[in-house]
Amino acid sequence: MTRFAYGLFLGLALAYLLGISARRFAASLSLHGIRTELSAALWLLASAPWIWLAAFAALVVRARGVLGAWPRAQQVESGSSLFDGGRHPAPLDPAELGAHYDSLFLSMHVLPITLPVAAVLAMVSSAVLSRREVGAALVLAIAGAAGFFALAALDPGGFFDWFVD
Repeated sequence: MTRFAYGLFLGLALAYLLGISARRFAASLSLHGIRTELSAALWLLASAPWIWLAAFAALVVRARGVLGAWPRAQQVESGSSLFDGGRHPAPLDPAELGAHYDSLFLSMHVLPITLPVAAVLAMVSSAVLSRREVGAALVLAIAGAAGFFALAALDPGGFFDWFVD
């Protein structure tokens, strides 16, 4: 896939230098497989933040099943909470949940890179894919990134603090 994107970029640059329009160059490719690969890569990158948010919600629900109460961070004020019914079970370290936590923690560091990569891929693939498809994928990517950063900044329920604690 990387060689293909690099080749497409060089082909578009060469077409520009030769005075051929990008649409005409893309029409000369007319390979259905190229469009399918570009479309799949673009949609996968655009949906990456949403996939991470769904996996994070699954981790929180899994921790709820293990604890019997919603997970909380280590540094918590004493006193009962309206949401946990006054019970304060021993906090669960998210690292105890194994590969689920490890994969989320590692992918959290890669996630901010997906938006710029999706934007570059959208620019490269705009010659082959329709504007509507490229625009929809970019809107999905931007909304997912906004959701990820809103979760990190607002942290409803304190679950993100529990995750990074």
